[in-house]
Amino acid sequence: MALRTMQKFVSRGFKWFFPEPEKAEDGRDQWPSRAAFLLAAMGGCAGQGNLLRYPSVVYNNYGLQWFIPYMLAVFLIAIPALVLEISIGQCYRGGSVIAFNNINRRLKGVGIGPVFKHSNAVMDAVLICGSNVLFENFAAFAIFGVVGFLRRWPSPDERLGAFVVGFLTLPEAVLQTPGANFWAVLLFLTLIVLGFSSAFVMLDVVATLLVDSGFRYSRPVIVSGLTLASFLMCLPYCTEFGYYLLDGVDRWINNIALIFVVFSEVVSATTVYRWTDVVGQVGMPAFVIYNLGYFGGLLIGITVAHGVESAAIGAGAGFGVFTVCTILAGIVASSPSPSNTALPSRIRAQLAQLWYLAFYSGNQLRRDLNLIVGSGNNWKIPAFMPVLLRYVSGPVLAIIFSFAFPEFHELRYDPMMIAGFILSILGMVGVLLGFVVPRYYDCFVPWQRREEGMKETLLDRPVEQGDAVSVGSEDGGESGREKIGG
Repeated sequence: MALRTMQKFVSRGFKWFFPEPEKAEDGRDQWPSRAAFLLAAMGGCAGQGNLLRYPSVVYNNYGLQWFIPYMLAVFLIAIPALVLEISIGQCYRGGSVIAFNNINRRLKGVGIGPVFKHSNAVMDAVLICGSNVLFENFAAFAIFGVVGFLRRWPSPDERLGAFVVGFLTLPEAVLQTPGANFWAVLLFLTLIVLGFSSAFVMLDVVATLLVDSGFRYSRPVIVSGLTLASFLMCLPYCTEFGYYLLDGVDRWINNIALIFVVFSEVVSATTVYRWTDVVGQVGMPAFVIYNLGYFGGLLIGITVAHGVESAAIGAGAGFGVFTVCTILAGIVASSPSPSNTALPSRIRAQLAQLWYLAFYSGNQLRRDLNLIVGSGNNWKIPAFMPVLLRYVSGPVLAIIFSFAFPEFHELRYDPMMIAGFILSILGMVGVLLGFVVPRYYDCFVPWQRREEGMKETLLDRPVEQGDAVSVGSEDGGESGREKIGG
């Protein structure tokens, strides 16, 4: 009896300190406020990489000149990709696998890679990216003060590693500072807090994935198991070679796996979303040829550029392949539905073909997402965003991705670099496996939600309108219906 009473008081005390989150209509946990979500997201973005890795990258690229490509990457890649992730997550109310399964069932593997109410997704993405930029640049100036004090200067022969900053450079500076003990404790606490903030986000992503999939254990048990598994996986980093292993894993996971996942997100979401709408208008051969030109142009252009060591020749080869395939796709394409414009019929047909092949999927995704994230006074996803994602962000990411392999070739005899490289390649294989055999990832999607990537729609209509018209049509909605996925 006494034991039961004690358990009751302990349970009440636990719930008082850690209250259950509010539930949405679909039973999912809900953020108590938008401010809570923003603070949690900002805390998740601000991790040890901002304090350690980012300053080392700036240092290795000679400081000020780095900020030009950096700011371009923020506006052309980081913000658009984050808008896409937050919008998809809010609209489809699920973990990353469920969310991308709604875009297309073959994108469940893409959902393995990334790390909410109708909130302001576009503004949230801008605020989160902005806070991240401010934090890491503030950290960079602090680090540069220490590096200058230690009289270290950028050199092509000596690379400043991310963990050299955290575990060698900063501790060495602390030892030479008055009140060294105080600053040493402060440095230790800073690294610990930054590590915790990132760990919470990464654990929550995996926990949400398992909870959404219908895993039969409760969330506390799942989180406890993940924490224990993560602890065991980190033990090799505590060995004598752990520092070098950590450097290798950090380098290649960021330079290969992360870049590939983001590339897959921004390109696939604007290519295969409602792809059967496109095929229904221009035909399968045109769809295949156009996208073969897009991906083939990237592959050939980058390969040629590295092979002959000329960016201009590579760009010419890539654009040449893309242009030829675009023309061929226009030749074999069927005539789309007539449009009400004053242009001659042949020009109307050619423009319509180009629209469906090049822009329809991304624009329709934007329209469908704006039904949720752009409601009320929320910022809407702008019309240029799909074009930016597919034709700017995607190629830029592909170019950045390509530089990792020549870099690895120079380090191919280092066992720790090989280990990190292999792990990053396995991450890529996981994404591609989901595209080739999507049923392998069905276990991560509840059975009642597995058909959401096959929603029936009407051409040029948002998803909700398409569903309503299909159900209400006299012929049972068979006329003009298309399926997302395949």
